[in-house]
Amino acid sequence: MRRNATAAAVLLGFAAFIPGNGTGSAPPGLPEPLAVLTVLALSLAEAIEVQAIESDLEMLGVPFTTTTEVARAVRAPVVVLAGTLTNTVLSPAEREQLYAYVEAGGVVLATHVHGNQFFPLFGLAGFATSRTNFRLRFVDAERDAALRYLNRPEEQEIRFGNPERYQEVNWTTGYRLAGAEALGYYANGAVAFARHYYGRGIAYCLGISFADSTLRPALGQTYEAERQWANVFAPSADAVRLLLRALYEANAHPFVLIHPIPDGQETALLLSHDIDARESFRKAVDFAALEQSFGVTSTFFVTTKYFTDATDIGYYTPQNVAHLNTIHSQGFDLGSHTVSHLKTFERLPLGDAGVTFETYRPRETPTVIGEVKVSKELLERDIPGQRTVSFRAGELRHPRQLIRALEAAGYRVDSTRAAGNTLTNYAYRALRETHLGALITDIVEIPVTLDDSRGYLTPDNLEEVVATWKHIIDANGENNAITCLLIHPTDTTYKLEAEERLLRAYQGQPVWIGNVSRFGLFARQRALVRLSIFAKRDQLLLRLNRARGELPTGLTLAVEAGTPRSRVVVEDSEGQRIPFTTRENRRADRVFLVLRP
Repeated sequence: MRRNATAAAVLLGFAAFIPGNGTGSAPPGLPEPLAVLTVLALSLAEAIEVQAIESDLEMLGVPFTTTTEVARAVRAPVVVLAGTLTNTVLSPAEREQLYAYVEAGGVVLATHVHGNQFFPLFGLAGFATSRTNFRLRFVDAERDAALRYLNRPEEQEIRFGNPERYQEVNWTTGYRLAGAEALGYYANGAVAFARHYYGRGIAYCLGISFADSTLRPALGQTYEAERQWANVFAPSADAVRLLLRALYEANAHPFVLIHPIPDGQETALLLSHDIDARESFRKAVDFAALEQSFGVTSTFFVTTKYFTDATDIGYYTPQNVAHLNTIHSQGFDLGSHTVSHLKTFERLPLGDAGVTFETYRPRETPTVIGEVKVSKELLERDIPGQRTVSFRAGELRHPRQLIRALEAAGYRVDSTRAAGNTLTNYAYRALRETHLGALITDIVEIPVTLDDSRGYLTPDNLEEVVATWKHIIDANGENNAITCLLIHPTDTTYKLEAEERLLRAYQGQPVWIGNVSRFGLFARQRALVRLSIFAKRDQLLLRLNRARGELPTGLTLAVEAGTPRSRVVVEDSEGQRIPFTTRENRRADRVFLVLRP
C-alpha cells in the first residue's frame, strides 16, 4: 500500500482489541501476540520520531510493536501515532479504520495534530504552531490516568528551554478545542495536551514531539531548560515518557513490563568517584572501606595523568597505582576518566584510531581517541585482571564523536552526561553522534544526578545537601528511575560522612545500590530483551527473545496484580522455562517476577 506520506504507529501492549469494551479498557484474555513489523518508507522526520518513541518504551520496559499498517495497529489497546498528523498521512480507508477503532473503545495518542479531517476525532477546532513555548503545565494528576505518575511539581510543569537565554526553542503545537478537555497548557494559555472521549474510546493529542521532548534532551540539547546540571530533580523528558507508561498500564490488562531495576528493587543508587587529583588515590581506599562495610561497591573513574603540565603534576604514579590495585582487589570497579582531564576535551579532534601509549602525545596533540583509548590501555596494563568498560569525561565535557570513540575502544558504559542536562533519570542507549538521525548504539548512558563538586557540598551544609539528595533519590524511586551519585574522594571527613548517611538511609530499603559498570552492563543487556505475551489455555505465557544464558542477572518483570502467579509461565527464546521468585513492592497494582536464568 503506497501513500503520499506514511505515519508509523507504535503499539503499546499485547492484548487483542475487542470493540465495545468501554472507554479504553482492554479485554481479559490474550488471543494472540502482535508481531514486530519493520517500519519502511518513512521520511527522516518520521523515522526519528519512531526512534524516539521506541527508545522511550525501551527505557520504561513497555512491550511494543512498530508497524505501518493501520489494520495491524488497531489490534492493540493503545496506538501512538508517530509524526505530525496531517490529512495526507493516512488514506481515507485507514482514517476510517482509526475512527472506528476509537469509537469502539480504543485509545490513541497523537502529537502535532494538524489535519482538519482528524479534528472531530480529537475534539479540536484548530491549532497554531510556535517556537516560543518554553513551559508546559499539566493539570492535576488525578484528572486522567495518563497523568498518574506526574504527582510532583517538577513533573507537572516541564521545561523546554530558558527564555532568559534563548528567543526560540523547538516547535510546539497549541490547540483550540471543540469538545476535548485540556490536560495541559503552555504558559501563554494555549492547550498543549487534550483528551477527547469519542464513542467508547479516547483520543489524546499532544503538542510536542517525542523526538524534541525526549530524544533531543538525551543528547544534551535542552536550550538550558534546567538551570542546574546536577543536584536537582529534573524530569522534564521523563514526564513525557511516563505518559506512555501510564496509558499502557491503564488500558492493557494484565499489563507486563520489563522492569528497569535489577533484582526486583524499586530504584537504584549508583555510587561513583572521580579520581582526578593527586590526593584522591590514597583517600579512595577509605571510601572503598566505607562501602565495603555496607556490602556494596562503587566505580572509581581514574585520570591516568602520567605527565606534568601547567595544570598539574603527573599523579598516575606507581605509588598511586598501588592504591588502585588495593581497591580493585577488593572487588571495586575502575573506569576511565581520560588521560589528561582537559577542559578543552569537547573541542579536541577525533584523532587516529591506531593510537597507543607509545605513540600518544597528550601535551602536544591531544585527541578524543587518545584520551579514551590510552587511559584504558594504562589501567589494563597496570591493574591485574582489570577490564575497563566504563568511561566518564573530566567535567562531563562531551565531544561530538565521543560515543563513536568509546565504541571503537571497546567501552560499554558512558557516564559523561548530567541528569540536569538530559532531563532524564533513566539509563538509555546513546546515539553515535550528537544529532537527531544518528544511529543508536549499545553504549549505555548513565546520567550523573548528584555531585559534590564546585563547592556544592561543604562541612557547613552537609545536613542540607544530604536532605536534598534523599529527596531526589525518593522522587526517582517513585518512577523506578535511577540516581547516580558522584563524590570526589578528596576529603575523608565530611564527604565520607555524607555518603555514609545516604548508605544508612537506604540500607534495607528496596534500593539496588552498586557501581556504575555493573548497572550499566545490566541495562545494556536489558535493552535488547523484548517480550511477547500469549494466552495459552489457562496460562499467561511470557516469552522473551533471548536464550537464558543471554539474559542479565536479576532481570525482573512487573506483572499486574491479580494475575494468578501459579498460572504465569516465563520462557526464553528457545521455549525453555525460566524459574522466577515473586517480590512484593510498594505499588499495590503490580508484583515483581525476579527471573533466575
